[in-house]
Amino acid sequence: MKEENILEILEDKVLEEASKDQLQEVAKHAKRCLSVKGEERPTMMGSGSELEGLRRYIKHPWVEHNHEEVEYLLGEPSHLQSCKTGEYDSLRNHVLIPLGSGR
Repeated sequence: MKEENILEILEDKVLEEASKDQLQEVAKHAKRCLSVKGEERPTMMGSGSELEGLRRYIKHPWVEHNHEEVEYLLGEPSHLQSCKTGEYDSLRNHVLIPLGSGR
């Protein structure tokens, strides 16, 4: 996939909704997801986090973003295989729920 060709295959409506840099970031992410080598593909959780970060970045186009700062803040997708999250029904009740990585 040649990154400069991404603008040629997208519909006009999509081109109006995001900048060239933003569209290229989404294309790079899609390319990583399609990698033949499993270790090069992001986990489902990492992929979701990265796309959410890109969505928030695209959602507020009137704010000037520093591209390098955004990349630093997003960082590399986590390669954790599992994690735990908590749910509070009250101050006394705390339940840990294990989450799989999707792999």
